[in-house]
Amino acid sequence: MGIMGILFLRRGKMLNGAMWFGKVCAALIFAALLIFVTVTDMSDFFVNLFCGMCIVMMLFTMAMYVPVFMKMKRELTN
Repeated sequence: MGIMGILFLRRGKMLNGAMWFGKVCAALIFAALLIFVTVTDMSDFFVNLFCGMCIVMMLFTMAMYVPVFMKMKRELTN
C-alpha cells in the first residue's frame, strides 16, 4: 500500500485520507501493542491470539485497499 501510494503521488494522484478499515486496523495494532507493553506476564496463547487478529486485520485491510487503488489507476489512465 505504501509503494502504491508513492507511485500515485509521483503521478500527481493522492489518496484522500485513510478509509475506515485502515483506521480500524491501526487502532487494533495500537491496542495490541498497548496490551503487550502493559501486561508483561501474558500467556503465549493470548500473545498468539492478538498477533493473529492483527495479521488477519492487516490482510483484510490490504484486500479492501486494492479496489481503491485500482479505481485510482483507472482514473489516471482516463
